[in-house]
Amino acid sequence: MRGIFQKIYIFVLVLFKEPLLQFLFFGAIIFLAAEVTADRRDNQQRVIIVDVNLENHLKNLYSNQFGAYPDKDALDHLVDNYVRDEVMYREALRMGLADKDEIIRRRLVQKMEYLLSSAADIKDPGEEVLTAWYRKHAADFSTPATVTFRHLYFSNDSDNNHDARQRAEEALHLINSEHEQQALQITDKFPLNDHYGELSRHDARQLFGRTEFVQKLFTVPVGHWSGPYRSGYGWHLILIRDRTDQKLPPFTDVKDRILTAWRDEYSNKHFESVLNNLMDKYKIRRAGIGGAE
Repeated sequence: MRGIFQKIYIFVLVLFKEPLLQFLFFGAIIFLAAEVTADRRDNQQRVIIVDVNLENHLKNLYSNQFGAYPDKDALDHLVDNYVRDEVMYREALRMGLADKDEIIRRRLVQKMEYLLSSAADIKDPGEEVLTAWYRKHAADFSTPATVTFRHLYFSNDSDNNHDARQRAEEALHLINSEHEQQALQITDKFPLNDHYGELSRHDARQLFGRTEFVQKLFTVPVGHWSGPYRSGYGWHLILIRDRTDQKLPPFTDVKDRILTAWRDEYSNKHFESVLNNLMDKYKIRRAGIGGAE
């Protein structure tokens, strides 16, 4: 018997002197190890753990939706649904259904944005810091200037023999000569309103464009007809009835708004900082752009 083992030992030594046999032997070992590891990983991925933490999570979700915690039957139903969904989810991942799916990609990006933004440890600043920040961003909290006015309109598309500007100048002359009724007879009907109340500069630009007409609304004297001024519609005479200046409310009146805005800015800066740090860990290769690689 001892002789047989010696012969086998010698045979193995002879075989392993051949490089090809060594390569095949160790290749087989690596293949078997990879198979065992893959099977173990696959088995682990097929284990769904239902523990106290999961049950508490499902209870809280149920409570947020219905205002009360689920009873035992309802909880069992929630767990069954969770297990069912988890099986479908893992199988979908295993089949690669999430790959290159833009909806899933966008959802994951949104969750990362939320996590990065909410991770900031925001401590309320002192009142001195907040006051200085308020002064720096005063325009964001100011009440805008407004104007209340009436206008007469003269269209470039009118069939009148005189052009719109000439008719507007004539109408202004009639008004100044206390013949307003005659002036009204040579005006055109404006497609929107003849009177506007407490219109901000932004709203005026939305209606009339960035034109001379809007600029004059906030500069000409109150209580007197003036013009003609041009807008995107044609020519106008305007009578300013009232105008309010831009106002900055007292700090104490808008402190809550200021603090909220400050927190938003702080959170956004934190998000950008963390995101830049993450991006620095990646190498970007632009292949095939502009015909070059």
